[in-house]
Amino acid sequence: MNSFGSIFRVTIWGESHGASVGVSIDGVPAGIALSVDDFVKKTQYTYFTRDALSRVAEDVAYFATKEGLTAHANSIHVRFE
Repeated sequence: MNSFGSIFRVTIWGESHGASVGVSIDGVPAGIALSVDDFVKKTQYTYFTRDALSRVAEDVAYFATKEGLTAHANSIHVRFE
């Protein structure tokens, strides 16, 4: 069993030799409805035309480099070689 959190205490457990798992969330106020969707990581994609990307390419590459995402920065440079 593993527990984590300070405001909401989340405890997870599973069978050692099976496929069953469980989750307990303590500290959720009464009346708050939760669903699986509340726990799914949301990912957002932004699509650029080539022209739009060319206008922000240097800024994107700069921030990617500063965040240590050199492959992302390189992918911008490669697109405009």
